[in-house]
Amino acid sequence: MISIRRATEDLDRVEHATRTLAGVYDHAIWSTAQYAIEVDHGAVVAFREHLTSLRDQIGRASTPEDWQVVQASFRGELRHFRDQSTQQLTRIRSEFAAAIQAMHSFADSVISTGEDHQDTLREALGQLNKVAEGTDLDAVRAVIRKTTSSIEESVERMQKLHQVAIAQLRDEIRLLQSQVEVERQAAQMDQATGVWNRQHMDATIAKFTDKDEAFSLLILCVRNLRRLDGQFSRPAIDMALRAMAQRLTAMLDDSSVAGRWDDESFAVILCLDPSEAIRVSREAAKRLSGNYAVQDAGVARQVPLTVVTGVIDHLEGTGSGVFAQRLAQMSNALAIA
Repeated sequence: MISIRRATEDLDRVEHATRTLAGVYDHAIWSTAQYAIEVDHGAVVAFREHLTSLRDQIGRASTPEDWQVVQASFRGELRHFRDQSTQQLTRIRSEFAAAIQAMHSFADSVISTGEDHQDTLREALGQLNKVAEGTDLDAVRAVIRKTTSSIEESVERMQKLHQVAIAQLRDEIRLLQSQVEVERQAAQMDQATGVWNRQHMDATIAKFTDKDEAFSLLILCVRNLRRLDGQFSRPAIDMALRAMAQRLTAMLDDSSVAGRWDDESFAVILCLDPSEAIRVSREAAKRLSGNYAVQDAGVARQVPLTVVTGVIDHLEGTGSGVFAQRLAQMSNALAIA
């Protein structure tokens, strides 16, 4: 009888501790949502919505696996919000630094110009008109010298004013050039994965083949991608592909160019010996295949990707037509592997 009562008390204590833990965890997530720093309003709203959904999961959690999902989801949401905020702050810092530089240039130029040169010129011309009516040559010469000096000073002030305008124009041109470059690169990027798109890859390959330079082309095919469409949402799949692309680029050196080849494939231009390119291919197939943890509407999910790879070498003297034919054969073979 005593043992049964003790067991019951132990169960009550465990249940109380579990409820307390759930309450503490729920309050921690609520506090995180309430006190999130608002760098971008839209990002904060989405962040709070996802954490609200996560709090609902806490109320339904009953097994260790449920708590592990909550933990992974919470960590993933924090990481995603941090990355978004970092990008926004980096952009703001860049724009703020450019604005400060422009204001410094403007302030320095304005301070150096002194008083309005138009008043000075009017005063000098008025003195010339007065002295022109007299007959004292010495007085005329003195006024002419003084007026000449005033005009020279006014010319210098006007030049400095022009320098202010030029400095502003140069700063605006520099900012416009930066924006144009960003837009140009964005037009050549695959929006889902953040790597170069097919257009950029084709243009880069054409540069190598036109110069008849040797290189290797690594093709990576995600052969289970179509099957994933029925299991995961499109955003979740895209996040997994982006994570895979980031892992791929981290493996490569600065001379390599990675991009999206088609919906199921990626390509990498390797300026390596054929034997080294094969080693990279094998390593990529091994390291890129596996589960990728992503956040889908506030829920942590594991998206499995199966990656197969192949390498095509373009040697000096190889015609572009032959290379294109071998590339098509390789792509088809990987797609049905």
